[in-house]
Order: sequence, then structure tokens, then C-alpha cells
Amino acid sequence: MAIHKDMPILLVDDDKNILEIYSHILTQNGFQSLFSVHSGSETLDLLGISHAGKDINKAKRKNEKNIELVILDVILPDINGFDVCRWIKNAISPFLPVILVSGYDHVRGIEAGADYFLTKPINFDELVAKVNALLERKEKFNRLHSVGKEFGTTGTRYRNMMPSIGDEINHYQCIDSLGWGGCAVIYKVEDIVGGQTFAMKMLAKYASLDEDIVRRFVTEVEMMREVEHPNVLRVVDQGEYAECPYYVMEYVQGRTLDALLEDTPRIAIAEILRIAEGVALALRAIHKSNIVHRDIKLKNIYVGDDAEVKLGDFGVAVKIGDARLTQTGYSVGTPIYMAPEQFEGGAVTAATDVYSYGAAMYHLITGKPPFTAANAMELMRKHFTATPAPMCSVRRDLPEEWDILVVDNCLAKNSRDRPQSIEAVLEVLNMIRDISPIQDADC
Repeated sequence: MAIHKDMPILLVDDDKNILEIYSHILTQNGFQSLFSVHSGSETLDLLGISHAGKDINKAKRKNEKNIELVILDVILPDINGFDVCRWIKNAISPFLPVILVSGYDHVRGIEAGADYFLTKPINFDELVAKVNALLERKEKFNRLHSVGKEFGTTGTRYRNMMPSIGDEINHYQCIDSLGWGGCAVIYKVEDIVGGQTFAMKMLAKYASLDEDIVRRFVTEVEMMREVEHPNVLRVVDQGEYAECPYYVMEYVQGRTLDALLEDTPRIAIAEILRIAEGVALALRAIHKSNIVHRDIKLKNIYVGDDAEVKLGDFGVAVKIGDARLTQTGYSVGTPIYMAPEQFEGGAVTAATDVYSYGAAMYHLITGKPPFTAANAMELMRKHFTATPAPMCSVRRDLPEEWDILVVDNCLAKNSRDRPQSIEAVLEVLNMIRDISPIQDADC
């Protein structure tokens, strides 16, 4: 049994049943030292943090239970999880891992210093995998003779949380938080010198200490710089702030496709065609650079107020054949859009992106993804065995050529049965453009 299985874990939730479930799942996976409390104040008490006053930096730092990881619910009866996380990171150590459990507001969590997020309902495989990963990282830190020797005096330079609105990040001023992505926060920033508005993606402080995450982040920037195309978000700068790497990219004044779909549930066929072509052109440029994006989804596609279509977020993109960035047996992507081979953690090709492209277009056209399920296992089963309903059963104004392209071809289970290049998809889209929309068509 790995040594880290003995490391004490603190479980925090005001629901006794949830605590029992956590304990059962973790115990079944070999974790032996579990503690549980029901509130924020109990958490701080157990960790020996004096919280009667407001000065966190002067709080007592006991941690007599030697807690090595905290799984912390955001909604608690007294002190919310965001504030508890801040107390832990400032009073105990920035290196004590905290997993926040919530259904919303991941940006607030990462600004509070959280190391990971679990969204309710909990995926227990994800819980166990992340607990393992964070404890292994913590164990690595524990083996150091002195945190001060390795990272500076008691890690104080890591104590400040992520930048807040109004802060200056080198010559950029933070205007707003745009979202949370994996181990990073996306900010809207303004170049103080040039006056232009950009988006900035910055690694969280905990992530900047993980060599694998930093390497992946650097590779992400390199791949984005390699692909120059009007339908791909352009990187304009990169740097480091408080030892956290970041890169700056063009800011799209507009919306992501998921936001567009929420506001406009029934998007015009002509608009769908324009978006489909823009995303396909972006993928053609990406694939020509020998890159597989691996995360084509509505949230990663932007439509500007000027009608431009942009594809972004290369966070899990991979160079074909680059073994350093591919873990056999480990699935990467967004499950409602993932190709069957992605669930298996197998080799990915351009045809993998074609599947996700088809799933995203299906969602855009019909207003719902091709498959939905109550849990990840059922969703995976459907991607392997089920056939999506014809899109024209939902959109009777849709030419049948769309169903042939998306349902029959792009969403084929076997990658060999899909278009082997996005160029083939573009050819079909050109043909569809020449066809007048069929009004009130039957399947």
C-alpha cells in the first residue's frame, strides 16, 4: 500500500449522510485516517486556527491531527467554505491541499486558494483520483527538509491569493474574472500601455508548484502560438506574476456558444452553418499543425459581436505521437462530447476531434447534446452503443444532409467510419450551403 494512504484527511460537510458516503468510498480505496466535522468553525478548531479575530496571519497554527488534505463543502451553517479555505491557506500552509465541493462559482474558489473542485453530484472516481494525486504531491512537499529552504521563508510569498479586480499584473490591469479552467483563472485585462482589452489565463499558485501542470501549460501556449488562423484565439503575450505563469490572448467581445444557445434556444440554420464552417476551419488549421484539440465543446467556441467565430482553450490539446502528454488509460475531455476512444484513454487522431465537433454541432442545432445520462458510466455506455435521435425530429426546418453529416458520419462509433479529416466535413458544408433550407421537412 502506498505510504500516502496513511495521511490524515479531513472531511467537512453539514450533511451526515454525505460524510458517511465520503468515508465509505475513501475507506474502500485504502485511505485509513479520516476525520469529519460538520461546520466551518469546527474545521478551524480541529486545525487549531484561532478564528475569533479577523487577523488570519496572527492565528494559531497547531494542526495537531497533522491533517494532510481537506475535502470541504462550500455551503456550511456558519463560515462558508471559501472563507475557511482562505484561513487554511494563510494560517496553516499554502501547501495544505483543499478540495472544495460546490455546484457553482469555481472562480471564487480558486481565488480563495483551493486546489481542486468537485461539482455535485460527486463523481467518486474523480474524488479518489484527485485525493491520490494531491496527497502524492503533499507527500513530495513533506519530504523536503524545510519549506523555507525550498520555497522561501515559510512560503510567505505564496500566501497572497490570486489577483483581484483592480490589481495590476505587470502592465495589465485586471478588470474582471471570466471563468475557471482546470488549474487556472481567466481574467479580462486591459493593457495599461496600449489601452487594448485582452483575456489572460493564469495558473493558480498551487498549480505553479507542480512541474507536470506547468509543463502542460507551457506546451498549451506553444501550441496556440503555432496555430495562426482567424478562427483560432491568438496569443499576444506571456509572462509570470508572483511566480505564476500566464499568457495573454485576444479578447472576444461576444459570447460562447453555450451562452448563445441559452439566450437563443432556436438558432437560425444560416447562423448554424456559418458557425459550423468557422469551427471546421479552425480545426483544419489545428490539424495541419499535427495537433488534436481533444475538447471541442460549446463553451470553448466564441462568437463575437462582429460575427467572428473563434475556437480556444488548448488546455488538453496534444501533439499527435507526443507520449509525454498522453497517459494511456486516462480519459481527457468533456464527457458529453467525447469520442468513444477518448473514454478508453486510447490514441487520438483528427477523427477524435471530428466526433466532438459533431456532438457540439448536434447540441447547437437541437438545443441538447446527443446523449444525456444520470452518471458518467451511463453516459459512456451511450457514446459506445446508442444512436442519437435524428436532428430533424427536433428541427423540422433542417435539411436532411445535416443529419447525414453529423449523426451518420461525425458521430460514428468507430473512428474509421468517420470523416478522416475535417476537410471532408468542409466539403459537405459547402454542399449544404448550396441547398435551400427545406421548410417543414419530414425525416
